[in-house]
Amino acid sequence: MRILIATPLYPPDDGGPATYARAIESALPSAGVEVSLLSFSHFRHHPKIISHLCYAFALWKMTKGVDLIYTLDLVSAGVPAYVVSKLSGKPLVLKMVGDYAWEQGTQRAGVKANLDEFVQKKTGYGFKVWLFRKLQTAVASHASKVVTPSYYLKGIVSSWGIDPKKIVVVYNSFKANLPSVEKKALRDEFDMTRPTVISVGRFVPWKGFKVLMDVVAEVQKDIPNVVLEIAGSGDDSAYVAYANKQQYNFVKFLGLQKHDTLMRRIRAADCFALNTGYEGLSHLLLEAMALETPVVTTSVGGNTELFEASEQVSERGILTGYNDKQALCEGILLVLSDTQTAKHMAKEASAFVASFTEQRMITDIVKELKQVIA
Repeated sequence: MRILIATPLYPPDDGGPATYARAIESALPSAGVEVSLLSFSHFRHHPKIISHLCYAFALWKMTKGVDLIYTLDLVSAGVPAYVVSKLSGKPLVLKMVGDYAWEQGTQRAGVKANLDEFVQKKTGYGFKVWLFRKLQTAVASHASKVVTPSYYLKGIVSSWGIDPKKIVVVYNSFKANLPSVEKKALRDEFDMTRPTVISVGRFVPWKGFKVLMDVVAEVQKDIPNVVLEIAGSGDDSAYVAYANKQQYNFVKFLGLQKHDTLMRRIRAADCFALNTGYEGLSHLLLEAMALETPVVTTSVGGNTELFEASEQVSERGILTGYNDKQALCEGILLVLSDTQTAKHMAKEASAFVASFTEQRMITDIVKELKQVIA
């Protein structure tokens, strides 16, 4: 079997699709799958629409001899892959990791609803959101199979009117090259002398960084020397300005970190906190769990599939409501003050994510791809 992967990102680009693209590109050949790959990131320097046309033409030239096209994106790579699939007659498989219309609407069109509310309300968000919805539904409808990394996202795709029978769940694996160094040595490396909470993510509204800063300010009343480190990609200027305005001198903005450095920092920290309003299935949560750093996060999206709990202390971590300041504060305080409970949760979480192996993921993907061309 020979497949063509259409990906929006590829290392050194940052983000889950880039990590996933490289992982399957390197692992699929050992399962008897020949892989060619094209990243849309190489075409972003062109004006909009022109970049998509150029990408589609480049994809078209690569379709000779391939059995199917596997796109890891709904719109930037997904729409060109959809067009090329229709023109070439090659089957299309879609990897869906988020609702593009909702994400873009939240960032660019004033959408305030959370994802669950958004998918229930089909109109009233303006032309841009309508167009994005039409595009992503067209790509998903044409795909022979839609792969999602969580049952939560399978439900989201189903809500678009896509036949649930062609939506399959394949949990992502991760190969994080996790540091084996003891926490103490890493804390010395980063001069981490105070209780440290770390959070990581893109600087987008649903990551809840401003509320998390407010929460850690409350934690300070009980643990005065606590520190909050925030690492991530995107424009953090509004968040820096907010921290300065509130005089939150306990917040450190780390910017975009190299992956190895980020893993070492998470391993060294006392708590990994993710106040997020949406997650399909967070690769970062898997990594934090594997690193045995106690997790406090929200009971949204695929998070509950990792912790098997809702708004309570689980064996593997603590789940709260999104932007629930009191619950987040209580969760972080518990992790920082009750070291025995925190250590137990971290050990259980690490044991659980050990099953998210690359071999399992590749076996499942190959099975699904073979069914498409059978």
